Amino acid sequence: MHAIGGIEEVTLYGPGDGCTVYTNPKVQASIGSNTFVVSGPSQERTMEEMLPGMLGSLPPEALAALAQQFKAQGMGGGGGGGGGGGGGAPALVEEDEDVPELEEIEAEAE
Repeated sequence: MHAIGGIEEVTLYGPGDGCTVYTNPKVQASIGSNTFVVSGPSQERTMEEMLPGMLGSLPPEALAALAQQFKAQGMGGGGGGGGGGGGGAPALVEEDEDVPELEEIEAEAE
């Protein structure tokens, strides 16, 4: 095993909507045997907690493609679907004024 330095964060995604995040971990590797060891303090996080940081690190063209995908699926910023008595899919994240809209992030990236 050889130590790998300079790693600020390691995120391990598991089944479901959670992940484990190691901040400033100690990382060791044996590349030949495809073995990695990550140790140090960790936190369990949900995808809802991780999404704002992920969006902030995407390049502008990826944000534009993501916005187009949302529009194509009817998830664009207006009104949300069925119009009637709540027959649509439930919202994954509650509305929060502290979370910027995708268009705002896209405009800041340009």
